Amino acid sequence: SSWARSLSVGDSVTCNIDYDRRRPIASNHTMTHVLNFALREVLVKRPTREGKKINLDVDQKGSLVDEFKSRFDFSWNGPLTPEQLRDVEEICRERINNEVPVDAYVAP
Repeated sequence: SSWARSLSVGDSVTCNIDYDRRRPIASNHTMTHVLNFALREVLVKRPTREGKKINLDVDQKGSLVDEFKSRFDFSWNGPLTPEQLRDVEEICRERINNEVPVDAYVAP
């Protein structure tokens, strides 16, 4: 591109954020956290509360988040049952419909 050039230590730069693009990306990113929460609730925490011994945890393997979609990759010991999938979707919808506040902070 005609504006690209090398940067050196001490150079001054100006950064701009495209907020029209960033807003849906931020929303989709938040939903990866909601989905992770819902998966852990349905697959690990709920069965544990019911007295079932669960030796696994939901392990996030990656995600892709852009302004159009969100993909959440995770490992588990098999496919989700239709009931588990329904419960995960229900938790996610509940968080959206109840407009659960989002906390943002800088982690140490």
